[in-house]
This record gives sequence, C-alpha cells and structure tokens, in this order.
Amino acid sequence: MSPLSDRRTLALYALLACAVVAVALKVWLPTQRQISRLRAELAQQQQYLVAGQNLQQALESEYGELDRIQNFLDTRQVAVQGSAELAHFFGRMHALARSSGVSTTGFSPEPALAYERVRLTPLKLDCTGTFAELARFLSALETERWLIWIDQLQFEQSGEAGQPLRCRIKLAIFSLSSDETDKAKETAPSTAAPLGGSERLPKADRSTRSTNSLGAESAL
Repeated sequence: MSPLSDRRTLALYALLACAVVAVALKVWLPTQRQISRLRAELAQQQQYLVAGQNLQQALESEYGELDRIQNFLDTRQVAVQGSAELAHFFGRMHALARSSGVSTTGFSPEPALAYERVRLTPLKLDCTGTFAELARFLSALETERWLIWIDQLQFEQSGEAGQPLRCRIKLAIFSLSSDETDKAKETAPSTAAPLGGSERLPKADRSTRSTNSLGAESAL
C-alpha cells in the first residue's frame, strides 16, 4: 500500500471518529440527561402515591374510630344531663358508694372545662372497700344516665391480706352547657335529649379524602 493510501485511510478514520463524537455530544448525551430527568420525576410520583396510600389508611382509621364512638352512643343511649343537676348527681354517687359498702375518703371536683355544647367536670374520688364492693360501686355508676369516662383507676393494698383496698378514681363527667340545657328544656321538658338517639353525630363524606372533614365531625 502506498503512503498516499495510508494518509487517506487515516483521514477517513479521523472523520468517522469526529462524526461519532458529534453524534454523542448532540444526540446521545442530551437523550441520557432527559432519561435521567424522567426517572427522577417517576420516582417522585411514586413517592406521592405511597404517601397518598398512607394518608388514606390514616383517614380510614379515623373514620373507624368515629364509627365506634357513634355505635357506643347508639347502643348505650346515654343522656347528657344539664350542669345544674351535677350537684344532685354528686350526692347520688355518695349514696351509691354507701349502698355498695364503699367508704369515700376523698371527693374533689375540679373546675369544669367549657366547650361549645358540653362541659367536662374532672373528679378525683378516693374510697376504700373490698374488691367486690368497689366493683359493685363502679357497676352502679355505669348504670347511671350520665356520660362518665374513667381516666384512671388505681388500687392499693391498705394493709394485711383481707383488709379493704384503697382506690383512687379519676372521672370525667360530661354535662350540657347552660345554653344547651335551655334548648333541651324547650324541646323536651321532662327529659334531656339523648345524644345516642335522634341527635346523631354527623357522618363524614367519605368520598372526599381530606383532613378537613375530620375536624368537621367533632361534636364539641
């Protein structure tokens, strides 16, 4: 092969190499950058989908809790009494304790917490009695037509075996606010309107998956 042919071959190879580099710079590299950007956007969309599924599960859990509260009110048919009857109920609690064989050693109502429709009155009750007597007292409280939540129940051994137990109970007693009591008297003079009866908690619009719907379902 002559030197001229060798130079032509080298020049041809050089042109092909330049063409390959030009294609890589103008076509392949921009395409790779676009593919990387699309992959990043796809990963972000997948994260949004996962977050949306977690939010839906949280909302379903909240809806389930609201259903359990509604079912409790429907089955118990608990009537929330007016705050004016609260003092009478305190006396009733002392009578229930005595009839159950329980001795009250401390009775400390705390300042009530006022909400839009109801008032919550915390109460600390210290008493002594056997386990059977204390259980009978708590069962009697449960039959009363008041909405009562037990926040804390603590038993302590007062002495030797067979001696009465010391019991501390922290209760939360719900009563209607004064305005709601007046409304209840106008609609039903003899009885207070039960929350678990005709006045139901509003059901959430479950077709709208929004956290704002949770706040709208609060009864307080």
